[in-house]
Amino acid sequence: MGQTNTLCGNELTLKQSNRKPIVFAEWTLLLNSMMLRKDFELSEMLEYRSPERKESSESIYKEPKAIATYRPIAYWRVSECQKR
Repeated sequence: MGQTNTLCGNELTLKQSNRKPIVFAEWTLLLNSMMLRKDFELSEMLEYRSPERKESSESIYKEPKAIATYRPIAYWRVSECQKR
């Protein structure tokens, strides 16, 4: 139970204190009470933060590429997930 949802990192270098990339998990609620986890590196997320503009002023947002996608699990088992 001693796990936390906090990490120590440097936003300028985009690395954690152990020099690994800063990673964020995205959890999506699917049908039938299932959750899907995708991991994204902060550097990849920041690359897509600004929209590109067409001549028609329509915004185009590109979704960052996930570095990992996990099998869907029941929402009540999310707390059992270990960092892989």
